[in-house]
Amino acid sequence: MHILNLDTAATETDLASLREDADALAPTSLPPLPTTGPLAGLATAITNAVAAANDQAVLLTDEAHRVADNMAVFSNKASLIDGASAHSFEAIHP
Repeated sequence: MHILNLDTAATETDLASLREDADALAPTSLPPLPTTGPLAGLATAITNAVAAANDQAVLLTDEAHRVADNMAVFSNKASLIDGASAHSFEAIHP
């Protein structure tokens, strides 16, 4: 008997996919850009923008792993609650 409609196998698959996608984020790299001349300002701006994007990608990866970890705990606890509730209800109404 189940009280909650849980698909733990699908949840585990989705969380594994989330972790794999997070790990697949690769930093953006740039070719050498001019440090002098008329394009130096633009090159600095591009370099700073790419560095900021790479920093955000690291934060996104960390957050995706945190969410996946929390969802795994939630799924596990929901499954335990479902089993305990079903056991209790079966004792009341076999």
